[in-house]
Amino acid sequence: MANYANLTRFTATSNLWNFNITDLCYTPKLIYVSVTFQNSTTSSAPVPLPPCLSNLQALATLILNPSGSYTGGLTGAIDGVNWNAMSSLQTLELGGAGLNGNLPLKLPSSLTSLTINLMTVTSSLSSVNWTTTSLTSLQMVSVNNLQFGDTPSNVIPANVTTLTIISNVMTPYVISMSMFQLASFPRLQSLKLQGILTGSLSSDLYTLTSLSLIDLSYNNLGGALDIINWARLTNLAYVIMQRNNFTSFGSAFSNTPRLQQLWISANPNLAGSFPEYLLQSSTFNRL
Repeated sequence: MANYANLTRFTATSNLWNFNITDLCYTPKLIYVSVTFQNSTTSSAPVPLPPCLSNLQALATLILNPSGSYTGGLTGAIDGVNWNAMSSLQTLELGGAGLNGNLPLKLPSSLTSLTINLMTVTSSLSSVNWTTTSLTSLQMVSVNNLQFGDTPSNVIPANVTTLTIISNVMTPYVISMSMFQLASFPRLQSLKLQGILTGSLSSDLYTLTSLSLIDLSYNNLGGALDIINWARLTNLAYVIMQRNNFTSFGSAFSNTPRLQQLWISANPNLAGSFPEYLLQSSTFNRL
């Protein structure tokens, strides 16, 4: 790898076969790197995350992720790399059960998509400042020990269109939905918040008029579903609300013409009639 000075793209599936990811640091023209770590049939050690990755000034896409349910791959401190120095970086995907440390305090302004999963963090989301980035997609999946501390809207850019936070081994139900101040993200199209919410639906949810998918499953949300004006969400197609503690439909979903699927099972206290409007809708196809 060290001799390929003109290499611009590198894609590999690694079984930890003597793969030295540090070699990538010496290919200055790289613009795209994707390495998928799979189960190893050998006793090779996990791959350390090299700090020298910040040398890749031309890199636009970096994907370093385990495959499927595999929890190996990368190890080391995620804040050991100066991500902010990678001035061309647009897409960053990192995953691995061996990854740990603080969330990056700052990220390059060029970054539009950030995905982190299967790692343990030791800092709260409130400790970072990602508002100066160009993030439109932020996905944090199965991140151990994730804490919030402050209002997420203070650290996440207002232009985000995809926001996913799914808990793993953490104190569940740690934040009320109102603390997200969803009205601060008017361009949201996909919202997935699982295993972190307590209380009731946030009344400002109705302001997200571009929203097409909302997944609030596996939370501790309760109360009436019609606390918000669902009719304002004219682009809404998918609602996933199972495994909560909602108590009644009320007038919820009575005028949502584009709604195709509603997942509402495992709400043991839910009472009232299912909205007749949905049963007669030509677009609705799954309950």
